Amino acid sequence: MVAGRSEDSPFVRITRGRKVKVRFATPRTYELDGGARPETTRLKVRAVPGVLTVCCPEADS
Repeated sequence: MVAGRSEDSPFVRITRGRKVKVRFATPRTYELDGGARPETTRLKVRAVPGVLTVCCPEADS
């Protein structure tokens, strides 16, 4: 996403799950850790608890 909110995009579907399988009608590139990956028609994603750290700036005082 370049700009805007993902939940407002007609191209984004937000869901929850520990395991997610995605199939595309046509090959698509995807991004992982900030790098583009080769085109694919399938993705399998598994969430591992405790492996993601999110850093946010402190709020202005």
